[in-house]
Amino acid sequence: MRDKLRATSPVANCIVVGVSDPITGQTPWAFITLMTGLELLEKDQEWLTANCVADVGEHAAPSQFVVIEEIPETMTGKYMRRIV
Repeated sequence: MRDKLRATSPVANCIVVGVSDPITGQTPWAFITLMTGLELLEKDQEWLTANCVADVGEHAAPSQFVVIEEIPETMTGKYMRRIV
């Protein structure tokens, strides 16, 4: 899904994390960093959602896109999902 989110969009990098949801139990959220000088517009979010739905299905597509400054990493370069 990460490659799909980064393809031809303002997304520079991303991680997808499961977040507690009262209805479904858990729902995926995409935490994204943007390319320098770009912002996430409504049409970009719609495009990202549509591409994720086409790629992984509606049940696994992120329900929320959260823009963050940087994705926290360990000393070895692995993403620290528990921190976001």
